[in-house]
Amino acid sequence: MGLGFEGSNYTWSKHFENGVSIWERLDRCLVNNSWFMKFGGSRVFHLSCNSLDHVPILVSLSGVNTPTQKKKKIRFEQMWLLNSSCEEVVVSAWGSGSEIGVEGDILRKVEKCGKKLGQWEKNVFGNVRLELSRLKKELAKEERIAMVSGNNCRVRQIKKENEVLQDREATMWAQRSRILWANEGDKKSKYCHSCATKRFRNNSMEGIRDLGGVWRTSQEDIGEVMVNYYKSLFTSTDGRVSTSILDCVPTVIDEEMNESLCRDFEASEIATTLKEMALLKAPGPDSMPALFYQHFWGMVNHDVTSSILPWLNSGTIHNPLNHTFITLVPKINSLEYAHQFRPISLCNVLYKIYSKVLANRLKKLLPSIITEHQSAFTKGRLISDNILVAFETLHSLQNYKGGNYGYMALKLDMSKAYDRVEWYYLEGVMRKKGFRERWINLVMGCVKTVSYSVLVNGEPCGMIFPTRGIRQGDPLSPFQFLLCTEGLNGLIKKSELQGDIHGYSLCRRGPKLTHLLFADNSLIFCRATMEQCDNVLEILKQYEEASGQKMNRSKTSLFFSKTTPEVVKHGIKVALGVPEILHYEKYLRLPSLVGKGKKES
Repeated sequence: MGLGFEGSNYTWSKHFENGVSIWERLDRCLVNNSWFMKFGGSRVFHLSCNSLDHVPILVSLSGVNTPTQKKKKIRFEQMWLLNSSCEEVVVSAWGSGSEIGVEGDILRKVEKCGKKLGQWEKNVFGNVRLELSRLKKELAKEERIAMVSGNNCRVRQIKKENEVLQDREATMWAQRSRILWANEGDKKSKYCHSCATKRFRNNSMEGIRDLGGVWRTSQEDIGEVMVNYYKSLFTSTDGRVSTSILDCVPTVIDEEMNESLCRDFEASEIATTLKEMALLKAPGPDSMPALFYQHFWGMVNHDVTSSILPWLNSGTIHNPLNHTFITLVPKINSLEYAHQFRPISLCNVLYKIYSKVLANRLKKLLPSIITEHQSAFTKGRLISDNILVAFETLHSLQNYKGGNYGYMALKLDMSKAYDRVEWYYLEGVMRKKGFRERWINLVMGCVKTVSYSVLVNGEPCGMIFPTRGIRQGDPLSPFQFLLCTEGLNGLIKKSELQGDIHGYSLCRRGPKLTHLLFADNSLIFCRATMEQCDNVLEILKQYEEASGQKMNRSKTSLFFSKTTPEVVKHGIKVALGVPEILHYEKYLRLPSLVGKGKKES
């Protein structure tokens, strides 16, 4: 595996007298799993060199300067279930609390369970890795004794204990590696260990640059930079949604749909929702994964149901339940700035049950609510639908030669799409769609009661109370974002009906294709004229002002048909501020074969 690099993108260059230069990355540092497990913090630097064609490569073994955690955080371990006394601890801790009924009682029971399990792990269960190391030394000693005495009873006993501990260790590393495809019973301890080590290395932060460009390295300083960045990102612009964009959103929810959404919630929905959840997804602030609730459901179901059902049926949610950790996933190898991380929300499982019950009701109606141009997260619609239509259209555009106009395709990329969603816009779209106020309050309650802490090297930092944004990691968020894109869809359709933009047809008398949507991935097709370019810009301006979205011009791109004059291309590129590409290499992460030879494909 490669270690990545920091510094120049190239390691070799050749400069010719005619002014032509060649730059290549010929030299790389590759390591195996054994190296990675021993030197997990290794870093590779491309150094500068003025006299040689090749630049020197420095491999540093100093590691990432990750501060040690002040206090070990107790997280529920799957391997604990292999010990019969684990259930006794949970029964004792869960049953000794107060009766459920007061807000927060369920959270106190979960917290108490976590503390009792932590004490049990320390005093009874033990540290698996230390125990394995101790048994290894003891086995070597007992084998020497058995060679002399001829009695191997203790040797056999130690080997049985060792097998039990190895099973626990394999389970532990499988949980930390986040490998979802691993078969049960397939240990893969070494591979899981290397995956977990790699995840830890990639997610560790040595330093970050603040707004002034100063490199900050202490845990407190890094936390301050990240918290300030997300406070700013999650702060509303205090605008109000324009009626012009809401007028483009059709009312499609009828009384029957509203009745199916707003009927009283039942205990069976909570049980079904829990069964659908992934067992070992990273836990939230309560440190308990869905596995805990599923395994001990016979014991905890009454308390869980008695807490969540009243919240659902009353339309209120206990605020501490909705506290969320933001874990930062790097987008690139060499990180310097806060915006180069992808924020993933780690919610409490009890909140995710609440949210997923709502999501399960809503997703049944999505095919009737969401435009046919949107293919994401909707039953009966596939990502492959968008990919096939997009590639066929782009291929047709590339070969288009007839007509009086050229055509263009604009691939949109929105910066921090989920994080910028304005709450008043989402609420306005839902109201215009025809949802009852009861349902709107349920959905917006999930959004407006959230609070965040940012995880920096495993430590929660700060407290953020947002005024905009939805969470990546909340079961309801994908459907909320689909509702947001209805505004963009409505604006494009309105412009098409008014003749302000003209879609592209793949064949004579075929349907005009103006846009394709897959969540926040959008493709817009229209004539390549300055007039229609201005109309597209006006659509995007209205959408951005209302929804809070912001076009990322560095990742947005243009594609033109062959018949488009160069002067028109130049004018459109300047107006939009985005680059032209000669062919699409990828769409929705799948490669296109358009315009490539066999070897290049």
